[in-house]
Amino acid sequence: MIALDPETGTQRWAYDARIELDGDYGDGLVNRGAATWLDSHGRASALPPEIIRVPQDARLVAIDAASGAACADFGKGGQVNLSDVSGYQPAGNMTSPPP
Repeated sequence: MIALDPETGTQRWAYDARIELDGDYGDGLVNRGAATWLDSHGRASALPPEIIRVPQDARLVAIDAASGAACADFGKGGQVNLSDVSGYQPAGNMTSPPP
């Protein structure tokens, strides 16, 4: 994931989710997006807001929108492995942004 300056097009930061490149993801390394997290009142979760991304390997990754660094206060080191969550059932490849 990268962030670009909208006026100049220069890269502000890059984040590598470090997925296993040799995994069987069925559709290659396709990923269709990311989302920002809002609380139950529609407010951003943090200042600056967090970007939530789901790499194909069933993790939720929270990234600081200003710096591109993983949000240390989210899960373990900025991520939650969905396969470790009670009741998790794989539903195919993780290629869509979180709701």
